[in-house]
Amino acid sequence: MKVLRWLLGTLLLAAVLLQPTVGSAVVLGQIDTFQDGTLQNWDAGLGGIEPPFPPVVIPDGGPGGVGDRYMQITGIGGLPNPGSRINVINRDLQWSGNYLAGGVNVITMSLKNTGATDLVVRVMIGDVAVGSLPPLNMAVSRDSVVLPAGGGWVAATFNITPSRMVAARGNVLPALTNAGELRIMHNPNPTFPPPSAVGQLGVDNVKAAAAVTVGWIDTFQYGTLQNWDAGLGGIEPPFPPEIIPGGGPGGVGDAFMQVTAIDGAVGPGSRLSVVNRNAQWSGNYLAAGVNFITMSLKNTGPNGLQVRVVIGDVAVGSLPPLNIAVSTKGLSLPAGGDWVTAVFPISPGDLTAARGSVPAALTNAGELRVIHNAAATFPPPTIIGRLAIDNIKAERRAGLPYLPLLLLDD
Repeated sequence: MKVLRWLLGTLLLAAVLLQPTVGSAVVLGQIDTFQDGTLQNWDAGLGGIEPPFPPVVIPDGGPGGVGDRYMQITGIGGLPNPGSRINVINRDLQWSGNYLAGGVNVITMSLKNTGATDLVVRVMIGDVAVGSLPPLNMAVSRDSVVLPAGGGWVAATFNITPSRMVAARGNVLPALTNAGELRIMHNPNPTFPPPSAVGQLGVDNVKAAAAVTVGWIDTFQYGTLQNWDAGLGGIEPPFPPEIIPGGGPGGVGDAFMQVTAIDGAVGPGSRLSVVNRNAQWSGNYLAAGVNFITMSLKNTGPNGLQVRVVIGDVAVGSLPPLNIAVSTKGLSLPAGGDWVTAVFPISPGDLTAARGSVPAALTNAGELRVIHNAAATFPPPTIIGRLAIDNIKAERRAGLPYLPLLLLDD
């Protein structure tokens, strides 16, 4: 009866608290290839005035070779006027929205210096308030790509995690969470506006991407699950992960993610497990220098839990992953406890291979899971339980790990 009452309570809570997610225009994986012959909403007009040489689509010679179209931007230098800068903008369209909610922390593109002047390319993201140009909040990438004159196509990656952006005006977070424009520009410094310059820049395959990055944090404050899910083979569990709009570790108004398991026969929802696949927790953890994952946890169910993290590679057509690494030590969470800060070290020596090898999982990660499991194995067991999760953060720490509460050696 105790379990039945708890499950009924879970259903009522979901009905009352589950909120519709807030959509954002920028979507993980979207890409502008210019293969349709249009600029795909990119422009260089300033205040509605077109520059002498506006951006154009070149029908051939992109990074894919013959038949690969790309966008070309021209700057003519001189006084600050339309066309004086090497600068292109996409405003209020597919590059607007909430980058953090969408888990977009990297922008990639193909670049080529097609002019006679060396270039330094950066991206800028700004919010666009009604009647406010330039934006009130502007974030410029610390990352830059140096393009010597006469060079070939280069695969460029711009890390847009908040810590890797510089506020050229206002603050970084409002720019990333309420973005109205994305710019690609030549600027040796992370400032705005860019300088006048004579030159030409080829741009192709502008993509919203994600990769594990030091400093990235999922706070669930934007009304979305930030790419976390519990579906198994596309089948949603009876009680999918949900956003609870208040009561997180920060108190009233602090949203968090809640995960529910209903036990029974092995199937969707029987295990306490949530996964982020092929999004912001994918990539090469060793190369990125991420050696800890921290998060806030609270046991909101009727049974004691032991929480671990799982990192797995995701090869095409391979589920479960070929290589699965599970945290060797699990964090014990008694039923009825309060929020705690969990610190999971994920260096190779801190993980156990549940399948394949640990280094292969860490260097080609395709998914991160948070699970209940008394042992460092995978898959986890079935259980009736509920787990609240908040502030999942990728960290780089030196020295010995800080292990709060009771961590159980297996």
